[in-house]
Amino acid sequence: MRIHNLTAIFVLAEYLKKNNYDEAISLSPDFGRLDLVKKVSKFMGGGFAFFEKIRDRHTGKTTLIVKDLDLKGKIFDTALAAFLEESPLPGVCGRVCYHPCQPSCNRSDLDGAISVRAIERAAADRGQARPQMLSAAGADKPVAVVGSGPAGLACAYHLARLGHPVTLLEAAARAGGLLSSGIPGFRLPAEALKKDLERILSLSVTLKTGYRVDEKRLAELTASHAAVFLASGADVSRPLGVPGEDFSGVLKGLDFLRSEALQRRARDADVVVIGGGNTALDIARPAVRQGASWVRCVEMLAECQVGLECLANFQ
Repeated sequence: MRIHNLTAIFVLAEYLKKNNYDEAISLSPDFGRLDLVKKVSKFMGGGFAFFEKIRDRHTGKTTLIVKDLDLKGKIFDTALAAFLEESPLPGVCGRVCYHPCQPSCNRSDLDGAISVRAIERAAADRGQARPQMLSAAGADKPVAVVGSGPAGLACAYHLARLGHPVTLLEAAARAGGLLSSGIPGFRLPAEALKKDLERILSLSVTLKTGYRVDEKRLAELTASHAAVFLASGADVSRPLGVPGEDFSGVLKGLDFLRSEALQRRARDADVVVIGGGNTALDIARPAVRQGASWVRCVEMLAECQVGLECLANFQ
């Protein structure tokens, strides 16, 4: 599919060149660069009836104007279906992934890196595709997955597509692990996670929340299932190992993110966040929103891990 779309882009470019069009513009400016996908999709579907040719008689410039863009068209369904072949969480990854692939994209030397994260987000938000079963081979081999964070959800998703009945066990009151309790809503809206979860649970996946697995229950699960996948997560903050970290004014990052009461303690306070990664800024921004006097991030490395772009947006 990727080769098909890339080929279509070159075909469209050749069409514009061959027919002496100087440019192609869209009447949907809010759609940004992704309007090109729309043009390519309709072009490959046949005809240019949705184009209007405009020629400026003063300058001689010829423009192809794109009309009648259906933002709910099948292009988003097709894109989402492609993502769902590999990614069970396109709505999540389309927002919180730090996209290390984009700086390495070889199109950077031509016209700019492909905005994979933005495309995945758009597909997840606008597409209606559902995950497809690949096989029924695992129908007689039930699997228990302990933990519904990213690892547990991914395991449950791909096993269910292979036909395995999956029981997804979560100790908390809601699924998602740190996705639901450790990432602020301004970065990962609850609705985006909900849509990803609904797609996963549309398969042969049964979710049980408030189910804490101890040694006895683990033995029972092992006896009653063909396999047990342990994905209990790593949601415990690591200690610094320095004097003073047990003082009352020192809070653990994940505890701060999970508790609105703790976040309110930042009001009118001077806040220091130790760290320079994504979690550090996830903590700093709610502190600012709560009305902290000032917020400083202290990073031991020479360069902040989140990059200058994120820092600029934060400031």
